[in-house]
Amino acid sequence: MKETDIAIIGGGPAGLSAAIYAASLGVKVTLIDDGLELGGQLIKQTHKFFGSEKQFAGIRGIEIAKKMIEDIKGYDNIEVIANATVTGYYEDEVITIVQGVNGDILKK
Repeated sequence: MKETDIAIIGGGPAGLSAAIYAASLGVKVTLIDDGLELGGQLIKQTHKFFGSEKQFAGIRGIEIAKKMIEDIKGYDNIEVIANATVTGYYEDEVITIVQGVNGDILKK
């Protein structure tokens, strides 16, 4: 059984942002996503985004995803579990995960 401080389910932009923020506070983060690669819907976005520079204006979604994924790699306290489905969450803070054809158990 693996242990973590925070489990984040979903590796889209919100999950990536949450993982980066939590890791910056020094906690152990496990990021779980059902895709083979992180980024969620951003990896499908070819248009350039509007807004301010802080909001990635003028940058394509796929490039935003790449930048966030690179940011994730900068933290030793983030473990990514890709190609995985969370199959249960229990009162004792245990999460069960199926990754590919293998299962695992994660506990806070």
